[in-house]
Amino acid sequence: MTLEELLAALAKLPEGSKFAEALKAIIAAKEAELNQKGNQYKTLTKTLQGTEEKFKKATERLEKFHDHTGVADDVEDLEAALADLKAKQEEALKNGGKGAPEIAQLQGEIAKLRRDLKKATDAQLTFEKTATEERAKRHNSERNRELLAALTEHKAIKPDQLLKILSDKVKITDDDSVVFVKDDGDEIKVSDGVKAWLDTNPEFLANNQNPGAGSGGGGGNGGKPSFAESLLKSNQPTERLQQAENHYFGGSNK
Repeated sequence: MTLEELLAALAKLPEGSKFAEALKAIIAAKEAELNQKGNQYKTLTKTLQGTEEKFKKATERLEKFHDHTGVADDVEDLEAALADLKAKQEEALKNGGKGAPEIAQLQGEIAKLRRDLKKATDAQLTFEKTATEERAKRHNSERNRELLAALTEHKAIKPDQLLKILSDKVKITDDDSVVFVKDDGDEIKVSDGVKAWLDTNPEFLANNQNPGAGSGGGGGNGGKPSFAESLLKSNQPTERLQQAENHYFGGSNK
């Protein structure tokens, strides 16, 4: 089901047009946010590439320094090694020898190398953190979209509210596929999972809300229709969702 088909289907439901308009606004806002993040990614990537290039050049200079001075490249305390080398050069000067003026320059380059390395590391950590956050947002959006499409396709009442109740049953796999997780742990298509859940809980189907005969408690569902009605008409979303979890899934902390 495409987004256009989903919005068209929502518009046919009671008060669905309002929800469809709200959904359009949310999607537009998210697209704008993603575009902004995309531009930030480009800037951050360019900065990271520039820092990596500087780091490469500094590393090359450091290798030349090790070759020239004889200081091992795996020395644990480079500062101490440099200080010792400098002391030897100063001693050589006192004894009429020639100093190595490049030592001071190399010390400065090493300090700059360390600063560049820290900047590169910080930029990489920032990039990875931002990428992780954006991936989580994208996954949440995809999960909600698939679930909402399935609820609408199978004519569930108040799909926006059932979306919150069933969101924990839907997950994104390692290959970015969206699946519905059954109680036994099996992963199936979201549409199939939602259909199975609605078959088990028919009081959440639109065509079961106005049976045309009888009232209140209903017949063979043990009072579930009245529970569904009170659940979905509640004005307290947090309490409503907790009720649903306790009633259908045994609570969120079990």
